[in-house]
Amino acid sequence: MATIYGTIKSETINGTDSSDKIFGWAKDGNENSPSGNDTLFGKGGNDELYGGTGRDTLDGGAGIDTLVGGKGDDTYIVDSTTDIIREYEGGGEDTVQSFVSYTLGDWLNNLTLTGSQAINGTGNSLNNIIKGNDADNILKGGAGNDTISGSDGDRLFGEAGNDTLTNSANFEPNRRTYMDGGDGNDVLDGDFAIMHGGNGDDTIDGGTSSVIYGENGNDRLDGNESDLYGGSGNDSLSGDFSYLYGGEGDDILRTVFSATMEGGNGRDTLIGNSDSDSRGQDYFVFNNLAEGGDTIRNFVASGDGDSRDLIVISASGFGGGLTAVTEATPGGSISILAAEQFTIGTGATDASDRFIYNNTNGALFFDIDGTGSTAAVLLATLTGAPAITNSNIVLG
Repeated sequence: MATIYGTIKSETINGTDSSDKIFGWAKDGNENSPSGNDTLFGKGGNDELYGGTGRDTLDGGAGIDTLVGGKGDDTYIVDSTTDIIREYEGGGEDTVQSFVSYTLGDWLNNLTLTGSQAINGTGNSLNNIIKGNDADNILKGGAGNDTISGSDGDRLFGEAGNDTLTNSANFEPNRRTYMDGGDGNDVLDGDFAIMHGGNGDDTIDGGTSSVIYGENGNDRLDGNESDLYGGSGNDSLSGDFSYLYGGEGDDILRTVFSATMEGGNGRDTLIGNSDSDSRGQDYFVFNNLAEGGDTIRNFVASGDGDSRDLIVISASGFGGGLTAVTEATPGGSISILAAEQFTIGTGATDASDRFIYNNTNGALFFDIDGTGSTAAVLLATLTGAPAITNSNIVLG
C-alpha cells in the first residue's frame, strides 16, 4: 500500500495497482493547505483519494474506493456501486460522473451518466443538474429545483420543486422521451416526447410530434404536429397542425396556421388563423352543450370544404335529430348540417331549426326542439360576426 502526496501546484497523481492513499496536498500540509487543481487516479486496489483545496478530479479506478474532494468544485468519477464519496457542507459545487446507476448523496450537486449502458440517476434535496447518457435512462430529481436533461428513450421525473426538464431528440421510432414535472412550477422543453406537467403552473414546449398534458394548475402548452391537453386550471394552448383540448377551466386555444381545437368545460377562447387558404383551415370541436359558452376568434367562414373553418358537432352528444348532407370537397367529402336545421336571426322560426346564428353579434345558439318549449343555449360567440352558414357546421 502506497501513500502518495502532491504539492501546492496543480498536478496529476497516479496510484499503483495496490490499495493506495493519495493526498492532493504536500506531505507536511493538511486538507486546508494550498494544493492546486489536482487529478487523482487510484488505478487498482481499494484506494482512498483526498483532493484538498482546489477544483479536483478524483477517479479511484478499479476496486472499492473512497473519494473525498474537500473544498472546491470537485468532480468524482465512479465506476462501481461500491465506491464511496464523502462530501461536506461548504465543499463547493461537486459533480459525479458515473458509469453505473447512482443516487447523489448529501452535499453532492450534479450527476452525469457516462458510458453506453442503460443506467439510472437520482438527485437529492439540493438543486441538482442531472444528465443522462445515450442509452435509455431513468432520471429523477428528488426535492429541489432541478435541471434534468435526457434523450430518446429516457424517462425524466422532476418530482418536488420547480424543475426544468429537457431532451435532445433524434426522433427514433418507439423511443419517445417521457417527461413528468411532478410538483412545483416546472418547465418542460423538448421534441418527440410524452410530457406531463403534474401539479403547479407549468410551461411546456413540446416542439414537434409530442403528446402534452398540462394536468393540474394554470399551464402554458405549445407544440406543433402534437396533441395538447390542458387538464384542470385556466390553461393556454398553442399549436399548429395539432389537436388542442382545453379540458376544465377557462382556457385560451390558438393556432397560427391550422389546428383542431376543443375547449372542453369552462368559458374558453378559441383563436384560429385568419387565412382563407387550405393551410389555414381550423376545426372548432364541441362534443356536447357542456363544452359551450366559448368565444371563437378569427373564424374564416368562406371557401371550399378544405379551406373554410368548420365547427364540428357531435350529433350523438347534442341530440335533437341532427341531419347531415354530403358536400364534395377537393380532398373528398364532408358531412355538413342540413340547411333546414340552420337559421339566421335571434330565435327559431320553425320546429326544424337547431342552430340559430345572430349575424349581428356573432352568437351561435343550439335549440334542441326549434320552436318547441326548450330554450336555446348559447354554444359560442364568433367575434366579428363572420357570415357563417350551415356549411360551416360539420356533424361527426
